[in-house]
Amino acid sequence: METNNYNNEGFTLFLGMAFALLLINLVGFGPTFFFTPLTEPNPKLDTTRIIHGFTFSAWYLLFCAQAIAAKRLSFRAHRTMGFIGLFLAIAIVINGSIMTAHFANEFTPTDEVGPLILQASGVWANFHLVLSFAAFIVLGMAFRKQLQLHKRFVLLATIAMMTAATSRIAAFDGQPIHEGAFTFLCLLVLLLTPICYELVQYRKVHPVYLWGSAAYFVSLILFAAVIPMTAFGQSAVFWFQ
Repeated sequence: METNNYNNEGFTLFLGMAFALLLINLVGFGPTFFFTPLTEPNPKLDTTRIIHGFTFSAWYLLFCAQAIAAKRLSFRAHRTMGFIGLFLAIAIVINGSIMTAHFANEFTPTDEVGPLILQASGVWANFHLVLSFAAFIVLGMAFRKQLQLHKRFVLLATIAMMTAATSRIAAFDGQPIHEGAFTFLCLLVLLLTPICYELVQYRKVHPVYLWGSAAYFVSLILFAAVIPMTAFGQSAVFWFQ
């Protein structure tokens, strides 16, 4: 049985984060996906969006199930679900790439700088979601036999997917903060949560969280805020049209 120390910790953090991330996803996509059958008589959800919604949501459900299995020390069940997770991760990367192109195709071509930057930011943020998720999952699979590395990389991969849900919440009516700032703030809080947890519990933080969180957040700023300001970045809006 795992003891609650830095080198061989329990799974309380991962279980709590799993349910928190699932809840954020539910809140973010509730109005436009999960609850539309209840709020709209004829919900306008095409097959592409339905597949996308279920594929991405399945990851959060699987992450919760794996966290519960690990908390109960049911590692055989955890490993079995890990094989399912591998195929689901591949599906997410493929589907996320398709949806990035689909997202860009929905834009009305424009030469106005302001709208063009906003559209480009959305396209590049989607690119970043797919790339960062894939990178953390590859690392998680590569270190699957080293528990302390594996579980942290998988958690970071799951947080990396939260751009979509947090940006939807940022767009809610009555939300007082700028949408971009709100999204960045939410992601920063999610990244800092495991870091603060380890500081409190163990008085030190695993390097995976330090380097992984820094790389993710810096690259997110680069993709979502810096590249869209360039002519090359803005051209991404038209790549798939």
